[in-house]
Amino acid sequence: VGVAHDVFLGYLSRERAREVYGVLLTPDRAVDTVATDSERSRVLAARHQVSLVEAAEDDLDEARRWVGLSKTQAARLGLAHGDLIEMVNPHGAAALRGWVRFIDGAESGDGALQLDLGPIGHAALGTRAGDTVEIRKLGSALQ
Repeated sequence: VGVAHDVFLGYLSRERAREVYGVLLTPDRAVDTVATDSERSRVLAARHQVSLVEAAEDDLDEARRWVGLSKTQAARLGLAHGDLIEMVNPHGAAALRGWVRFIDGAESGDGALQLDLGPIGHAALGTRAGDTVEIRKLGSALQ
């Protein structure tokens, strides 16, 4: 009901409610529970979890935050250099956005997905090194 209310208030479009939250609405703005159950399964299957590593500083360039991933990690997440992503702490309310930048040496020894995050990013998300966040692709690569 929260997502439907956000659509009603104009905070979310119907398309965004479906893409991000897996919520489908009827023409009279009620949640279509059967369609939503199916769509939420699809949305959940497409989400990716990554472990955070403490970086000495945040990778900021003027108004942009860069998120360093190896090409292998980006491919596993379905991301390209310049894609806009959102990092979400499943135990917090805040989300943090940044643009993907390919870097060398971002692989963990066991092949686990991880990314470096500086102190400002950790403060914004309410996380520490070792915590896990969800990565969501928001937009295609910068031109």
